[in-house]
Amino acid sequence: MTIARVRTIGTISGQTFDQASYTIAAAAGGVAAGHAILLSVTTLNGTNVISATDVAGNTYSVCANLYSSDGLRITILAALNCNALSAGQLITVTQTATAVQHYITAVAEEFSGVLAAPALDATATANSLGSTLTVGPTSPSVGSANELIFTALGAYYSDNSSSPTYAPSAPFSASGGTTNAPSAASTATTTGYLIPSPATGTYSATWNGGPGGYLTGALVTLKGEPTSTYPLGYGPAISDPHVNTLNRL
Repeated sequence: MTIARVRTIGTISGQTFDQASYTIAAAAGGVAAGHAILLSVTTLNGTNVISATDVAGNTYSVCANLYSSDGLRITILAALNCNALSAGQLITVTQTATAVQHYITAVAEEFSGVLAAPALDATATANSLGSTLTVGPTSPSVGSANELIFTALGAYYSDNSSSPTYAPSAPFSASGGTTNAPSAASTATTTGYLIPSPATGTYSATWNGGPGGYLTGALVTLKGEPTSTYPLGYGPAISDPHVNTLNRL
């Protein structure tokens, strides 16, 4: 099966003090059984450990995680081969520390065709101060016919004039994003993806936008389910030169 992006399931954008958990309500259409949920979370309290659960009992594993010295954290979690979620059912994001304001933002997205397990192939993380960030190259090198290259950026801007807005450069496509409304400070989480065919070597994602601020990014590659170029019930042509028909399995 070829990997495909399905939809943004939902987002979180909150600025409350001392709140340990936030919820995402699944959008119309919900999440189909067997699909993957990729959850990207940005928090300003870097000591937090991020985890997630949902009402369908899916298991969320951390694929990439980076805490920068300025206190900004980006975490990508994945739930693979999911139990179905109906529209309105909740995904809960929990952070361990609740002593300071967190400015949490998060984006949950649905993909089809991702391998059930073990899917995680390679990762990369990076951080900077400014208006551009390159995440990568990934390690180790990848090589498969079907792979999802997924990236997420967490941004923090300590001003009340505007919210951070960023996008990944080509060949990545922007997929989801959310930002806090400007106040004493703002954070944003933005995601992008690439589905190369085949996937070979290493990958990097470059983010650009503004206003300049603290940036923390992550990139993960996830293997896809095996694909077939033959119709169901058929295999490759028989090599016997006297036979010129398909070999039925």
